[in-house]
Amino acid sequence: SLLLLRLTMKLLRPVYWSIGSYVAIFLSWILQPLEWYNPRSTETLIRHWGYPFEAHTVTTSDGYILELQRIRHGRHENDDPTVHRPPVLLQHGLALDSSNYVANLPNQSLAFMLADAGFDVWLGNSRGNSYGRKHETLHHWEFKFWNFSWQEMATHDVPAIVDKVLEITGETRLNYVGHSQGALILFARLSEDEELTKKIHNVFALAPALSVTNIRGLIAGIAPLAPILQQIERIAGGAFGLFRRSILNTIIGQVICNNAYLDAACARYFFANGGIESKQINTSRIDAYMSSYPDGMSTKNVVHFGQMVLHKRTARFDYGADENLARYGTRISPAYNFTNVKVPMYIWYSPTDYLVNDVDLQEIIIPTLDTDFLKLNVSLPSYNHVDFHWGLRAVADIYEPIIEILTSEMKIHG
Repeated sequence: SLLLLRLTMKLLRPVYWSIGSYVAIFLSWILQPLEWYNPRSTETLIRHWGYPFEAHTVTTSDGYILELQRIRHGRHENDDPTVHRPPVLLQHGLALDSSNYVANLPNQSLAFMLADAGFDVWLGNSRGNSYGRKHETLHHWEFKFWNFSWQEMATHDVPAIVDKVLEITGETRLNYVGHSQGALILFARLSEDEELTKKIHNVFALAPALSVTNIRGLIAGIAPLAPILQQIERIAGGAFGLFRRSILNTIIGQVICNNAYLDAACARYFFANGGIESKQINTSRIDAYMSSYPDGMSTKNVVHFGQMVLHKRTARFDYGADENLARYGTRISPAYNFTNVKVPMYIWYSPTDYLVNDVDLQEIIIPTLDTDFLKLNVSLPSYNHVDFHWGLRAVADIYEPIIEILTSEMKIHG
């Protein structure tokens, strides 16, 4: 009977995940006006461990104002201007923010490890999250503000952020680390921008969402609803924000999940959509994770990812035949050609990642990449999508190899 009960609970798990997810969506929408103080902000997390913190803003070519955060050096170092510290830019994934890279302990967080290894670390933020919700002329409660997808992030955010980092540091190139959407937007831009190519030294792609054709789990069930969401946008008057950080994040992170009895259960539930149950999350840090998970995205971005799933291609946003013709000069939205990416690439992914798996990478994307620039591609067993930036095994599997590669190059180039 006990075995039957366990089997029943396992079969019912997707049901209560789904119900809980829809309840969370509803609550996040209702509570959006209460954008509560974040006790685990990127600045707070960085300063807590004694690292130097700087905040800089950059304005994109279409008016969005984004905050970049900087860790100039390690916590046991002085700000010596004679020491050369190559810049490394870290970019977060879908509906997340820069805190992803500093949410764990110093010896478990990529940003801290890079700073302690002698690098000038920059944390990027995409439009729509807590650090990218300002505009020169628009307010984030206006529909026009949310009229963007990852295509606009690639077109406007990426070059603006890269140029700002290079302007402040005085360098001519930087190294780029991108998780999921953070890798996608760079690859998309590099595929059509030779000038940007000259400014990127290496690309380290963690579970890069370059193709989501074989997406699994609850998200796969949401993808077919993209056309319906487009109709809702038309009725509402335009795209709007989803999963914006609110008091709900604080309640979940600081009250519900911030105790030894519920932290493991919270981890199982909230990260279930990313793949198999994570066996490497530091459950004592759930409050830090949930403080900015999720942290805002546009409904238009959801539609764009839905199009990638339904059309089985990575292309520009599909507006329909007539508008595509007016915007792109073709009735079908043009696909991105990743063969054009001419920057050294290092890629990590997992067969147990429900959002970006090894089938998408090995069978669809990697065969299209220029082999002269593809330096490494590694399939890691038993990784959830969030494990690439929060998982404890990522330290040895991903972070230390990145630091070794960069350190060896720093010794060669000085």
